[in-house]
Amino acid sequence: MSFVIITISLNATSEIPNNIKILTATGPEQAILCSSLASALLAAFLATLGKQWLKLHVDGSFIGRNQRRELKMSEMIVWRFKVVMECLPLIREASFLLLGCA
Repeated sequence: MSFVIITISLNATSEIPNNIKILTATGPEQAILCSSLASALLAAFLATLGKQWLKLHVDGSFIGRNQRRELKMSEMIVWRFKVVMECLPLIREASFLLLGCA
């Protein structure tokens, strides 16, 4: 949309006739684009969450790190952290595929 506005303003200043078509997504295309955006945001959110979670393993004193590491490791097993992190590239690729289909 911003490209169209810039093009219209350039055409208005250079006296070139305006014959620009504004492309809008409707129906299934819009749903695919929204799905692509949602999956890309989900992948970014999970990657950030995983990075923050892993960062807690290296902060603090040695004893505190070991205690937190033990607690986090049991939580990682319960939440299947490894599986979720391995799915991130698949989610990202799915978002690219949806974007390409739209």
